[in-house]
Amino acid sequence: MDYWALGHIHKRSILSEDPPIVYPGNIQGRSMKEQGEKGCYLVENKDGTWSRSFLPLHTVTFEAKKAACLSDHPQAIEQALDEAKSQVGGAKSAVMLEVTLTAEGGVLKRWAEQGTVDEWVEVLNEAEDVNREDWIWIDRVVINDQPGWEEAELRRGNHFPGELLKISDEIGDAELEEWLAPVFQHRKIAKYAAEMSSEERLSIMQEAKALTIDRLWKGENSE
Repeated sequence: MDYWALGHIHKRSILSEDPPIVYPGNIQGRSMKEQGEKGCYLVENKDGTWSRSFLPLHTVTFEAKKAACLSDHPQAIEQALDEAKSQVGGAKSAVMLEVTLTAEGGVLKRWAEQGTVDEWVEVLNEAEDVNREDWIWIDRVVINDQPGWEEAELRRGNHFPGELLKISDEIGDAELEEWLAPVFQHRKIAKYAAEMSSEERLSIMQEAKALTIDRLWKGENSE
């Protein structure tokens, strides 16, 4: 075989240079799981030497970026979202953008619960000119707000949050699937709920643990 042109797999990759064994990937990403440029390879052979060049064919790319909220004023949300957009500003096509906002102390979570984050997303999306070929749409915002407590320190404490942290380590995939089963079996939700990977299960566990401990810790320290 002089050249292996492989298909079916959506991720672009080169398995071998000699002989060339190439997955070009799909020509259009469909979700955040398929980020970056999508297209095909133009493969040429000249005097027994193979060469290839990637040709982008996508209309929209899916991208994920991080940005930090650097102050306690809600204006920091706009600044962080603009920073995330600037990171993909050189794209030659439209972008569906997932932004992970980072902060410390819980202020970002409070803004999210109050709807302030969604309001800023709506403002920036409304200002975007979707008639341009290189528009950037903020599709989703992930909140990564570090708590005002240290997990290792809580584990050493003789209190309910510390005990809960220790118990959470014993929760496995089987128990998590059992708890989430009502969601996936719900007649209105099931068709929208895709099967989760182990990484997604871990992310849900970590987020639930952080949210629970944060509320418990604040409750104990407010008395």
